[in-house]
Amino acid sequence: MAFNYGILKSNPTNDKQPFAGDIACPVFRGKVTLAVNQNRGTNADAPNFEVNSNGFQIGNAWIKRGKNGDFLSITLDGPHFDKPLYLTAFERQNEVGTYDVVWSRPKQATQPVDNGSMAA
Repeated sequence: MAFNYGILKSNPTNDKQPFAGDIACPVFRGKVTLAVNQNRGTNADAPNFEVNSNGFQIGNAWIKRGKNGDFLSITLDGPHFDKPLYLTAFERQNEVGTYDVVWSRPKQATQPVDNGSMAA
């Protein structure tokens, strides 16, 4: 099950902050902008964007490619969070430039069942 926690709109004419919107969830509520990470350099693992709210960086975002196209993988974290919040932003099929920000519970890795037997 996924929960919609906000909306981002793209602004292709703004090279420094190409996304802006609102995120509202139990641990954070506010307006956000995604600013291009000026320190990314040639590190492919570095975030594409810094997530900012009220003049403070509160996370990072990466452009990812899925089987249905590109999406944003967003991590909100900082001293005001108990633990990182992982969100995903998918572009709406019927509204180019509008992204739904969603949270889904991470899938737990399945562990082998220990039936008490020992292999000899």
